[in-house]
Formats: sequence, structure tokens, C-alpha cells
Amino acid sequence: MPARDLWARIQKQLQGRAEDEQLRLLQSHLDELHEEWKGPYKELRDRLRRRVARLQGHASVRSRAGHEDPFHVRRQGDAQIAVCGSPNTGKSTLVQAWTGAATVVAGYPFATQHPVPGMLSCPGGALQLVDTPPLVPGLARGEGGGRPFLHLLSRMDALALVIDLTGSVEAQVEVLLSQLVEVGVRPVPGPVTTLYRAKAKEGVRFRGLDLSRSEEAAARRILRQAGREHAEVTVRGAFAEDELAAQAAGESLTPAVLLGTRSREPGAESAAARLRELPPGFPVVAVGPDPAAARTAAVEALRAALGLVTVSLLDRPRPEADAEELLVPLASEVGAIARRRHGRPPKEARLWGRSADRPGQVVGLGHLVQAGDRIYLRT
Repeated sequence: MPARDLWARIQKQLQGRAEDEQLRLLQSHLDELHEEWKGPYKELRDRLRRRVARLQGHASVRSRAGHEDPFHVRRQGDAQIAVCGSPNTGKSTLVQAWTGAATVVAGYPFATQHPVPGMLSCPGGALQLVDTPPLVPGLARGEGGGRPFLHLLSRMDALALVIDLTGSVEAQVEVLLSQLVEVGVRPVPGPVTTLYRAKAKEGVRFRGLDLSRSEEAAARRILRQAGREHAEVTVRGAFAEDELAAQAAGESLTPAVLLGTRSREPGAESAAARLRELPPGFPVVAVGPDPAAARTAAVEALRAALGLVTVSLLDRPRPEADAEELLVPLASEVGAIARRRHGRPPKEARLWGRSADRPGQVVGLGHLVQAGDRIYLRT
């Protein structure tokens, strides 16, 4: 397709979509425009990159009562993930290689002073990776990025902890976890199946998968003991009392994945094996010489830790129709997917897949989808 016609088609696709949807579409088109294509296609690549940069909010500084906040990063994509680690572990190199973000890559420590975001495209969506300053001892006392940096980490949907496999992996993990715990962030292997959200009124509401009578009683007891009179509890898998209790007590349970760099160096393989044995059993991705393979493995590990699955939106009420993949959280409702895609509820929803009792079943807005479901929304 000529570059001019492709740009017109992209503009039409972007109309009426939310910014994160626009970003995902632009990133997918960029992935298909090869660097060796010149002339009008190079101009189109540059145009798309400028549009992506505006949407990403690379200028991560905003004004607060006249003050600049260098640690504010505008949220984009399906999840926001901090890439953090000790000095010189290769964080910035990974984010630059996987997203194209303008990170600071240097051979000396503390080259990264402020967070730098970039978008990592994946089937059905995009993940926002945020390169961060080194995580060093004493952050809570003001060392390095200090508490503003730790506050940034506390707002993340997930953490990618970068570990240098040629160093003491146990010591690196200990430093990272100890600093995070100081600000109430508890990294967990994920996904978190029982999510707590404080509310100002309306008592306690339950969403997602159904709880048994005893499970609901246990949840209400946990919330009552924590003094939480108003809350929303979303169950996306097996009900976990310990997860709910930790969140009600003020802890932030943040899914984490370990990324092992310099995996081709002597001793790196045994270091990666030791990482996998460390409690609580974080997923480990060894970043080898093949960046594409490492990128794919990291995407899958992060998606699993975050509890994100892919469904397909059909353009006609036929299971074999053309479809658009969409990344959604576990136990998502059809109504939420429709509002995200079209901004309004559908007149009818039909579904093919694991969550349907029969092919093409008409389902309500509260129907919970499963991975691989194919959905037709009649608007």
C-alpha cells in the first residue's frame, strides 16, 4: 500500500479512540514499517514516531503549584512497569532496545537521573516500560532518587527487577526488596488474584468471580478487622485471604519479574538457576544475545504476572470473521470491554470460547470473559 494511503487509513483508525488505543495502533504500524524502507515510508515512520512521542508523554515533568515533578510519568498502555535495579545492571539498554525510548546508556553508574518511559508492543496491546534511576540502599533516607523515586515505584502496576548475573544475585535481590518494603511495596510473583480498592461509600462490594458463602464471610471479616467499611474486592482467580489482608493493611502487592542480564558470561547460568530458587519464586527471564527472543519471553512473563489475557473482537457475528486482538485483565466483564472499545454499551454481545456455554451465546454485560474468547459487539 502506498505510504500516503496507509497514513490516511491510520488516521481513520485513530478517530474516536482513547489515547492508549491510539498508542497501541501507532506502535503496531511502526513495527510493520521496516527501517530499510526509504522515501515516503521513512517520512511516515518519522511522522508516526512523533505522534507516539506526544502520546507517551516523554516530557515526564508536570507542574504542581509551580513546582516541577521530575518523577511523574504519564500513564499509557495496558500497564505501567518500572524497570529498576542496582547501578550498571543494563536497565537503560533493555528499555532502549525493546521500546526505542531515548534512555541514557553509559558505562558509568547513575547515568539515569529521572524516569524515561517507552512503549513495548505485544499481541493485543502495549506495556509501558519506565527506565528508572538505580535502586540503592538508603533511598528512603534521601539517597539517590530518594522518596519521590520510591513513591513512583509504589504507583506501578508491575516491576521488572534487573539483575546482573555476573554479580551476587542474592545481594542484589535483597537490596531491591528491602528498599521497596520500606515504602509498603511488596513484590510478588503474580498475578494478584484478589484485588482490594478503597471506596468512600457504598459499603463492601464484590466483583469478578463468585465467592462461596464462607469465602465472602472471610473477606468481610478481614475488612472489618482492618477498619475498612467501604471497599471493592475484585476476585480474578482463587480467592486469597492473605492478599486481601495485606492490601487492607496498606501494603501494595506488586507483581514482579526478574530480568537477568549478561547471561552469556561465565557463571551466569548457575546464577540464573539460583535466582529461580529464591523465595517467593519470581519468574526469571535470562536476557541472552538474541534481543527478539528475550523481548518475547519478557512480554509473556510480564503479561502472566499482571494477569492480562488476550481476547478477540469480531467485526461480524461469525467466529471465523476478521478480528482485533485486545489485551484485558483476568475476569474482565463484557460491558467493560465494550466501554473501552466503543465508549458505550453494546446492543448485543455474542461470544465464542471457553467462557460460553455454547458457540455464539448471547451474553450480558456482566459476563466474565476468558483467554482466547471471541466476542462480537453489536453497537
